Amino acid sequence: MKLIELLEHYPYQEYYVAIFRWVEGGCLFDYWNFEKYDKNPDIISPAVRFKELPARQKLSAVEDIFSFLETAAANHYVAVDFLRRKPDL
Repeated sequence: MKLIELLEHYPYQEYYVAIFRWVEGGCLFDYWNFEKYDKNPDIISPAVRFKELPARQKLSAVEDIFSFLETAAANHYVAVDFLRRKPDL
């Protein structure tokens, strides 16, 4: 399974850098756009669009995610998601 394309990778100081090809997509929890959706009801958020999919399509998406995670684990990798939240003011 190949969901992402690794373009280059190399060590940098005490870190390791991996650069992947950019792909357009939607984030199911794009908190930075909540205000945009509230102000314009004609714009449907990715989360709402996903919820409106037939159950079979949603299950297929989850199976793809699990398959990717299994492949990553089998190759001694771990999936990490860094979420940068806005600081509370």
